[in-house]
Amino acid sequence: MENEKPIPIGIIRRSDNYHLDYSRMPDPEVSYIKIYSISIKRKFEKKGIKKIKKRNYLVEMFHFQGFGLVKFYPKIKKNDGNKYKLRGAEIGYSLTVPEIRNILRYCSVIMKSYLDEFPHNFVGYIGQTDDKDNFPNKMRDEAQRASIYDRYVTSIFLPPKYSVSSNKVLGELNMKLIRKSIKHKELTLTPQQKINYKHFTEFLVNRQNDIPDLMTEKTKRKYYPQLFKNK
Repeated sequence: MENEKPIPIGIIRRSDNYHLDYSRMPDPEVSYIKIYSISIKRKFEKKGIKKIKKRNYLVEMFHFQGFGLVKFYPKIKKNDGNKYKLRGAEIGYSLTVPEIRNILRYCSVIMKSYLDEFPHNFVGYIGQTDDKDNFPNKMRDEAQRASIYDRYVTSIFLPPKYSVSSNKVLGELNMKLIRKSIKHKELTLTPQQKINYKHFTEFLVNRQNDIPDLMTEKTKRKYYPQLFKNK
């Protein structure tokens, strides 16, 4: 991962057209979005002939002031409003564990490249919740996606070079933030990191109405019981 530099296939920037910008970047705090592409190749045999099936995914790096957030989804679903939530049944196929790791590895390469470019910023991701996290008899505190992503990412971004936020900080939002750290001062933010972390917390405050959507139903019931009074 150290020698790789991902190359974006496109950049979405703001224009003078408000309606166009809102459709592409509904969050006004987003400065621009870099788009990357990765192909997952699956070998299979049909009627004795060996073939390769490609599954194309798009990875988007949302650039905010002081921090970035990465998201990915199947390219064939790029126009689907729920593209970040889709599971195998909705996509039409399921990924194997090695294929998922391949995508997460590429996301890690992109996040590392972001921190190399902006060493005082934070970068992170959200493990999107879905119905499988909310089965009545098996409700999860943490989204399954977040759990999978966390295990992989924490094995890649290791101290003392990097610091990954703990579950106590953003775990209930199924979110992780990663930053570069200074050896022997892994728990200390630089002055610029303190400013950038404030930008991040201000973003959350501005989006406080959207916070329940980041939680599993079990966690949401804990902090927002009023949402379930009539259910």
